[in-house]
Amino acid sequence: MSYRYPEGSGGSPVRAPRTLTSLVRLGMIALGMLLFTGSASAQVSSVGGLVVDGMTLRPLAGVQIVVVGTTVGSLTDASGRFRINNVPGEQVTLRAVMLGKREARVTARAGDLGIRITMEDEAISLDEIIVTGTAGGTQRRAIGNVVTSVDAEATSALSSIPDVGMMLNARVPGVVIQPATGMVGAGSRIRIRGTTSFSLNDQPLIYVDGVRMNNQVSSGPAVQGFGSSAISRLSDINPADIETIEVIKGPAAATLYGTEASNGVIQIITKRGTAGAKPRINVMTRQGATWFGNAEGRLNEAWYRDANGDVKTMNLIKLERERGTPIFDVGQLQGYGIDINGGTEALRYFVSGIYDHDDGIEPTNRLRRFSGRMNLTFQPDPRVEVSTNVGLIAATTHLARENAGIWHSLRLGSPTLLNTPRRGFWSRPPETAHSVDVDFQKLRRFTGGVQVKHNPYEWLSQRLTLGLDFTFENNQSITERMSEYNAQFYTATAALGSKSVQRRDVTYTTVDYGLTATFDPTPDLNSASSVGLQYYSNFVETQDANGREFPAPGLTAVDALAVNFGGDNYRDNATVGVYFQQQVGWKNRLFLTGALRADDNSAFGRDFEFVAYPKVSASWVVNEEAFWNVGWVDNLRLRFAYGAAGQQPETFAALRTYMPITTGTGTAALSPYLIGNPDLAPERGEEIETGFETSLLEERFGVGLTYYRKRTRDAILLRQQPPSLGFPSTQFVNAGEILNQGIELAVTAHAIRRENVDLSFNFNMSTNDNEVIGLGGDEFISLGTQQHRTGYPVAGYFERRAVSAEVDANGKAFNVMCDGGTGADGLRGGGAPVPCATAPKIYIGRSQPNREGSLSGTLTFLQRFSLYALVDFKTGHLKDNTEAQNRCKTRLICKENLFPQDYPVFTAEMQDATLFATSIRLKDAGFAKLREVSGSVQIPDSWVERIGASRGSVRVAARNLWTWTKWTSIDPEAYRMDQLHTRSEQESMPQLNQFMTTIQITF
Repeated sequence: MSYRYPEGSGGSPVRAPRTLTSLVRLGMIALGMLLFTGSASAQVSSVGGLVVDGMTLRPLAGVQIVVVGTTVGSLTDASGRFRINNVPGEQVTLRAVMLGKREARVTARAGDLGIRITMEDEAISLDEIIVTGTAGGTQRRAIGNVVTSVDAEATSALSSIPDVGMMLNARVPGVVIQPATGMVGAGSRIRIRGTTSFSLNDQPLIYVDGVRMNNQVSSGPAVQGFGSSAISRLSDINPADIETIEVIKGPAAATLYGTEASNGVIQIITKRGTAGAKPRINVMTRQGATWFGNAEGRLNEAWYRDANGDVKTMNLIKLERERGTPIFDVGQLQGYGIDINGGTEALRYFVSGIYDHDDGIEPTNRLRRFSGRMNLTFQPDPRVEVSTNVGLIAATTHLARENAGIWHSLRLGSPTLLNTPRRGFWSRPPETAHSVDVDFQKLRRFTGGVQVKHNPYEWLSQRLTLGLDFTFENNQSITERMSEYNAQFYTATAALGSKSVQRRDVTYTTVDYGLTATFDPTPDLNSASSVGLQYYSNFVETQDANGREFPAPGLTAVDALAVNFGGDNYRDNATVGVYFQQQVGWKNRLFLTGALRADDNSAFGRDFEFVAYPKVSASWVVNEEAFWNVGWVDNLRLRFAYGAAGQQPETFAALRTYMPITTGTGTAALSPYLIGNPDLAPERGEEIETGFETSLLEERFGVGLTYYRKRTRDAILLRQQPPSLGFPSTQFVNAGEILNQGIELAVTAHAIRRENVDLSFNFNMSTNDNEVIGLGGDEFISLGTQQHRTGYPVAGYFERRAVSAEVDANGKAFNVMCDGGTGADGLRGGGAPVPCATAPKIYIGRSQPNREGSLSGTLTFLQRFSLYALVDFKTGHLKDNTEAQNRCKTRLICKENLFPQDYPVFTAEMQDATLFATSIRLKDAGFAKLREVSGSVQIPDSWVERIGASRGSVRVAARNLWTWTKWTSIDPEAYRMDQLHTRSEQESMPQLNQFMTTIQITF
């Protein structure tokens, strides 16, 4: 009889089965073993929980969770939750990995479904994919220039963000955000790395999901001084829809974007759904208030002498409050939003809608806006991905008329009018200003795009983007025929009313194709070759209708005006560009890149064919070299980049044009208008930048430092031409040159990093030294009190400066002396006094900040609470206080006017019409502002589960709490929105205090 020893039997013999009975017995034994095994399997447990961001406490989707020592794992869903089944053993270690975050590990017991994993940001995320213009994007480690990314969702989770401009403010070194007014619905200008043009647009290009968008910053009816508008199209974008913002700062980075990109590029990437995630519904409501903090204390009071000769002051805000008719209200801010996102392996989706209902501090200022978005991503094949994005906006913005409304009357108040119907206000009392003038913009906007990504082979990827951005504006300013009471404050003609209507339709078209092929000649050497073709166009069509004098009350149509006229116009501009880029990498740590782009634009002169923009860059991840042995340095990357980009001329600047006129006989004819320049070329920006990023002491510190030097050549100037040519005597020419250079520093620090307490700080700072290198042979170009002058900053302030004077007993100034100037050109200050009639106009200061930055801190504790604070600053510049000119030189209501002997230089400037009042007008506008303080709390899960939700949070935030400044008027940030170079304050609403409570629930 034969015997077998089954494996693992320990050598005990088992008789081989030969009969049916034996087979049945073995079957029963096997069944028992299966039942035993099944019972043992039933004892294998699951683990699950939530992964959150260590700073914001928001859930993190797409985190890979693995049981250490096994291949068992899971991904977090859209709510940041995960569950891993069949976990072996009673205790396991879980490893959490996500791009841009430090690896996290926790120990958990089998069966625990309440695990909470907190992940911290990496100080440097070298493997993050950056949008560079090529198909597929590029890892950050391979890029030789700095690209700053803003995590929009994390930023919004910490602070109360009203618009995209404020999301960027103080968070991106080298980017200066300039809010013009505190009105609800108003926007901001953006300037990156200084002033690069004498006369062209200074705004960066804006892309949303690869589609170029309308980035006009001065839109809407003209409600500010000198015809300026205050609405920015960038404010149309709902911050809650944004996932990340990438800022490409200059020509060295923006070469592949070609003409128009020398001012930088801002890429906005909106949210997408998560593959394999159940639908997640977020519901949000915000409720808040806005007010003019310490209005009485900040108003420049009117000084005067009463009938007895006693000195008195008049504070109209205080007087109206005491009268029971306060000028300003507490505005209510409210919004309601919902978004749904999720997806399968084949389809991901994100759908959102938000309604904003904001009221300002004046009854004429309010915003009503609905914005919606739907993003769908299809993957019909593993090699093909199709993304569609659609954004819709419908808004009506009513603006306060700053240039002729309450701000004009309030800040130029006259004590002689106190006992009149004007009650001390210069032109009209508040109720009249608020009831007579109506200014609003109706907006309808559609932004849509389709992007197809195709990877036919592992080594080949291509991308096609098609997009349209339609903006339809209806801008109206209406003054109805007035009642008898209101008419007394206006001229007879103005009291009859007027109306201005402008309909403005703007269409941006994007066609962008790119292809990238990769090739690895050796395991250590890899190559990526990219080519692309782009077509961009913008078409602007305007229709205007204006008129005056309504024949009866209640009429508002232009046709009802006794005198009316209108017109229409259009402008069409197109750019075609092609590029080639070659990138070579060695061992994934040393990268060299070269690129060339060629452009043609419809605004170039007919004798100018195309322009080429080159680029070279290098990046080296030093810490991954074998020789590196500095333990306390976690990462170190060195980088260098050179590149060029352009700025096209104005659409018709190169064309010789004529204007229609009426001859003496009443017939139509043409008259010379612009001489044109057939050789006109784009302004060309060339830039080098170099720097490094490093993380230290186990990612506790991160430092990024960049030096840039940007030179704008062929800057376009408006040059005088001989009248004998028969055209008006100016022509656009490429003649100027501008230099900008500076440093940008960003520092992050985790002061405390423990399980229940996390304290981190962020500091950034940038400098900008701006200089005019040449003006094509001209000594200077005058802009009034400002000049473009070789060797000085663009649009620097130049004026005669009175330094001494005497005042006689009658209050008359005499023996007035001015600064005689120093330096090689005699235009620097500090010279020996000379009579003002022979004194030079010396350099007073720059009009743009040369230093800006911020400091913020975040404290997270007990894994549920967080506190956040932000201070930002801008310094090194002057601003023109034109309000002081009106108050002190025209209205004579300043304190100094009453005591001329105590203020001799001031008195001389006020009495001499040829002297610019530099002592009161050109003042230091530097400031530091406590921009925001906020706190948030995660609602306990047991509370939100009662309503079927999975997560909830409450955030309270206060903005614009305190300003440290030497500025002598109401607000150092207030200015006219349309100002390219000048910074002046006149009759503008300041940045207002705000308080906001936001509640967000996730289902």
